[in-house]
Parts: sequence; structure tokens; C-alpha cells
Amino acid sequence: MRLPKHLALAGGAMILAVVLVPLTALSTDNPTPGQILTQFAAPGPSPVGLAFDGKHLWVGDDQTDKLYQLDPQTGKVLATLDAPGGELRGLAFDGQNLWTSDNASRRLVRLDRSRGRVLARIAAPVLPLRNQPQELGGLCWDGKHLWSGIVAGFSSRMNQVDPQTGAVRKFYFTKGYPRALACDGTYLWNATDNAGRRAGLIYRYRLSDGLFVSQLDTPGDWPSGLAVDGKSLWVVDRETKQIYRLAAE
Repeated sequence: MRLPKHLALAGGAMILAVVLVPLTALSTDNPTPGQILTQFAAPGPSPVGLAFDGKHLWVGDDQTDKLYQLDPQTGKVLATLDAPGGELRGLAFDGQNLWTSDNASRRLVRLDRSRGRVLARIAAPVLPLRNQPQELGGLCWDGKHLWSGIVAGFSSRMNQVDPQTGAVRKFYFTKGYPRALACDGTYLWNATDNAGRRAGLIYRYRLSDGLFVSQLDTPGDWPSGLAVDGKSLWVVDRETKQIYRLAAE
């Protein structure tokens, strides 16, 4: 019997040759959506909230109660501010200042990013629920309004908030808990942790009407902060304590 070229006999046994795929096949030149492009350690033990200010990343920490300015290339800490509250949940950048959401006081707080001085406080939107516990989720800026997540079981939603008055202009229900939010002006992104039962997910919605568009797996099970830099998504995971840059498209 004539054997195919990829088979050979060795001691009477048939051997199948295995073709190895070179590592260059996993190059980031043509990344797939959700592929990790960059990864580095978060500066604190309980990272939560993530924002991009056009040049630097900002990440909060719920244990140290600090906000850290990071070099997005290396993860090096460039500056540190005190967080205005004891239960930091979300972090956003409005083009000039930082915003945080504090679950303890149920307030959204605007900060001077150079010194951390509090410039304004407004009430965060919460729901009139009697038996369903709720907590503040992620925070982001759409160019004119804040979006504030509220985690409340099946009532969880993303609220568009007037930054001057705190009034809710509209809201969208979510496919998962809005633990972390990001906005690029066209889409609204929501990271959910699935209570650790499986890898986290990032959902993408159309900003104009809340229509669901697509979803991605997160690198860890507990995403706690989300940001977009115009090209990529950034997500921080509070269990792995890592910050990841992901391909968005």
C-alpha cells in the first residue's frame, strides 16, 4: 500500500505529521474583536472605574479610596488624587474634569483632575424599589450628558443624566448589570460580571436609541471599569487586578 506523503511507518506504526502554526499567526496586526492588545497591573488592590482623558488613563480603587492617573503604554502611575467618597463605583471624563459615582452617598461628584478639588455634587439616579437592593454602577460621558448605571436585578438600567441638575433625561434597560460604562459618542458600552458564574461580557448599544448591537467576552470574570479611547476598549478586572486594552472592532 502506498502511504500519503504526510504519513510514515515507524516500527510498524503509522505516524501522523503535525503542522505547527507559528506564533506570528496571533499577531495584533489584524486583531479580532475582544483580543487583548495591552495588559498591565492595576495600581491598587481593588480597582473600580476607568476613564480616558485623551492622553492618560484614570482608574479608581475602592480600598485605597484613590484615583490614579496612568501612562496607557506602561501602566506607570503619574499622579494620585483622593476619591471623594468611601464607595467608589464609576469614573468618567467630561473633556475637562473627572466625575465619580459614590455608592455610599448616592452622589455623582465633579473633580478638578489636577488637584482633586470637588467642583460639584449632584444626586445620582436611584429607583423607588422597596424589596430589591440596588447600588450605583458605572459612569461615562457622551459629550453632553453623564450616563449612570444602577444595578438592581431585572430593573437595572443606564440613565442619561443632566450634569447640572441631576435630572434623568432618558434611560435604557441593560442586558446585564451595568457595573461599568463607556461611551464613544456613537455607542454606549456596558460591562457586566455575571456574578462570577462565567467570563464577563461587554455589551454595545446604539447611543441614539439603546438598540443592542454586539457583545464581547472580557478577559476576566469581574470587570469593574470600562473606557474607550477612540480606537480600543479598556477594561479593568477587580479579581485579576489587571487592566486590559481590547480590540473593539
